[in-house]
Amino acid sequence: KQWYQRRVRGGRGVYHSTNIFVEDPEYMEMVGLVPGLSGKTCILQGFGNVGLHTARYFHRAGAKIIGVIEWDGTIYNPSGIDPKHWRTGNWSTYDCGSPGH
Repeated sequence: KQWYQRRVRGGRGVYHSTNIFVEDPEYMEMVGLVPGLSGKTCILQGFGNVGLHTARYFHRAGAKIIGVIEWDGTIYNPSGIDPKHWRTGNWSTYDCGSPGH
């Protein structure tokens, strides 16, 4: 149970640190965006446990994950990637590439 909690906390930490930035109106004005994760798109680096939990938090906040980059390949879908598919391994509906593609 403790190993699982560590991985969840890692993903939650990525989410909260990003959310602090995107909820700040001053920072968002500097980059020409409205505050909040809702409606924003993102690409995540890492496909492991921290990446999975980060994706879940971002997804719940209304962000659309359009890509995942890992050392041995990529997954891209401009319509969004549902984090529930990460554990099933059902990637047939996504554009998958290898490094350099």
